[in-house]
Amino acid sequence: MFSMMKVHRRSVSALGLLASAILFAGSATAQTDGLPGCREASTPFMTMGVAGKDFFAPYNGAPYGDYFATFGLKNLSRQGEMVMESAGSLYYSPDEGCTWDLFYTLDGSEPWPLWITVAPGGHAYAFSLNNSTLLALRNIGGGMEATSLKSPVMEIMGLGVDPTDPLHVRIGDKGGQMHESFDGGVVWNKVGVPAQVNGYANRMTFNEADFDHVMYMANRDGAFVTFDGGATWAPSEGLTSTDGPRNAFNAVFSPVDSDLVWCMSIDLDEADGGHPSGGKHLYASRDGGLSFEPRVDNGNGIVITNGPELTAHPRDRRKVAWVASNRYTGLDVYELNGVTGVVSISHNDFLAGRCIEYYLPNPALMYIGLETKF
Repeated sequence: MFSMMKVHRRSVSALGLLASAILFAGSATAQTDGLPGCREASTPFMTMGVAGKDFFAPYNGAPYGDYFATFGLKNLSRQGEMVMESAGSLYYSPDEGCTWDLFYTLDGSEPWPLWITVAPGGHAYAFSLNNSTLLALRNIGGGMEATSLKSPVMEIMGLGVDPTDPLHVRIGDKGGQMHESFDGGVVWNKVGVPAQVNGYANRMTFNEADFDHVMYMANRDGAFVTFDGGATWAPSEGLTSTDGPRNAFNAVFSPVDSDLVWCMSIDLDEADGGHPSGGKHLYASRDGGLSFEPRVDNGNGIVITNGPELTAHPRDRRKVAWVASNRYTGLDVYELNGVTGVVSISHNDFLAGRCIEYYLPNPALMYIGLETKF
C-alpha cells in the first residue's frame, strides 16, 4: 500500500539566489542499491513512528496508541543501529529501521517529546526541549536500556557529548550557561560563562565533532557562538537586514565541515514590514557561526516553520534537509543544495512528519519521523 501513495517531486530556486538542479530522495535518478532488506525500492523515503504493515518500519510489540509524534530519530554510531522516541516511548532498531523494540516508556511525570543526541560506542542521550526530562541510553549489546538522570537545569536547551568519551556530557540552559558532567550525567558543574545575560533561548546546538564549538539561539538578539567551550561567546552577524531584532530558532553543523553551519531565523523588521518571506530565512555560515548569509526564503512554494528540525547531509557539505507538514496538506520534504541554491521538494499527500534523518548507506534516501495526521 505504501508504494501506491501519491508522491510528487519538484525543484525550485531559493528565490533566485542561484539556479540548478540536484538529486533528491526518491527521484527517478536516485540510487536504489544498499537498501535495508525490509524496504521496497520504489518508496521515496522511509517512515518511522507508526504501526502497521502499510509502513516501512514494522513494530512487533504492543499496539501503538491513537497518537504518535516522532521528534527524536537518530542513527547511532554503530552501523545499522537506530533509536527513536515517539509519543513518549523509546524504540531501538538493530537493523536500519526494519524492526523496532520498545525499551522505555516515560511515566506521567516525565515530559516529552524527546530529542536525541548520539554518543560514541553506540550510546545516546535523550532530553525534553524546554523541560527537564533527561535520560542516558546505554547500548548493552543487541539492545538498549534507559536510565533517568537528574537534570542540572529546569529547561534544557540542548545537549552535547564529547566525541571521544560517552560519559563526558554538556547541557545548555535558557541563558546560555553550560553545565558539564564527566560521569554520564550523575554529577554536574557549570562550565564557561553564559552566552547572554537575561536571555531567552530557543536552542543550544553542539558540534558533534567538537563539543567546545556551540551555537546558542535566542529571541530578539539572534545567535551567539563559542569555540572554547563557553569561555567566550561572540554574536553572530548577518541574521538581520536592518541590524534590528531577530529570533534565531535553531542551527545544525555540517558533519563534513565544521566551518559550515545552517541556522533558521526570523528577521523581525522584515516580518513587521510585510516582507513576502514573513522574515523567515534559512541562513548559512562559512566561518563556524560568526557570520551568516540568507540561503532560502520562506514562500514561493517553500515552507520554513519556526524552528524546523534541520539535518545536515552526512557526506555532502552543501546539503541540508527539513520537513514541513500539517494534517490537511500532507508532508513536504525539503533538501537545499547550498552551492546551487536549489531546493528539491518531495510531497506525500497521506503523511505528516516532524524530523528527518539520512539513510547512511545511501543518503539519497531519508528516514522521516512521523506524527498523527488524522
